[in-house]
Amino acid sequence: MRIGINALFLQKPATGMGQHLLHLLEGLDSLDEKDQQYVLLAPRFRRAYTVRAPQLSDRFREVEVVSALARLGENVEQVWWEQVGIVRAGTREHIDLLHCPYWTNPLWSPWPTIVTIHDVIQFVLPEYAWRKISRVYFSIVSRSARRADAIITVSERSKHDIVKLLRLSPDRIHVISNAVDDSLFPVRDPWLLQGVRERYAIGPRFVLYFGGFDMRKNVPRLIEGYSRLPEALRREYQLVIAGRYQ
Repeated sequence: MRIGINALFLQKPATGMGQHLLHLLEGLDSLDEKDQQYVLLAPRFRRAYTVRAPQLSDRFREVEVVSALARLGENVEQVWWEQVGIVRAGTREHIDLLHCPYWTNPLWSPWPTIVTIHDVIQFVLPEYAWRKISRVYFSIVSRSARRADAIITVSERSKHDIVKLLRLSPDRIHVISNAVDDSLFPVRDPWLLQGVRERYAIGPRFVLYFGGFDMRKNVPRLIEGYSRLPEALRREYQLVIAGRYQ
């Protein structure tokens, strides 16, 4: 079987979607399924990966589709790619199945499609939903998701939200939880751990937040919630917020 994968987010490997895709590909490559071939489809591939390039076997092949619409901006190119470009590329590559590891899949495709919807935050929070472009995009991806043959999501909470928002049968939605990167956790080097603790003045027990600073992450509420903990707990557990704030 030739499985096409929307590899758009390999262009942005440091993002959550990029990391999800990177580890999905490495996980698929670790499976003993030699009859499966994977075609990675994208409008372009970034050769100088900012994190690390996926080291994949010859069962994976990159197919780059450059669009003339790129000059009109990244958003225009992305919508064209998701709805038109990927269908053309998949047809040319004779794929049997298309997996879109982020919301959205094409409105129409000649093969079965699977789409992963991580959450619906950007389409329900007023801070995002008021924008006209967001409403138009939501209309497109909602119709696309309803036409998918299967939907994957990462939690029962997200499944509940998708069912409610898109009015879909729960039977069409499959929950597969995210995993932890084995190369990062747990850290067993005592000197490395001690060095980080000393550099950032971190005590022996702490709560770590490392989820970004976009408004939907609601970091101010995290800080407020921590401040309401009993003083004894706050003395025992530090709140450590990591990341790059801009």
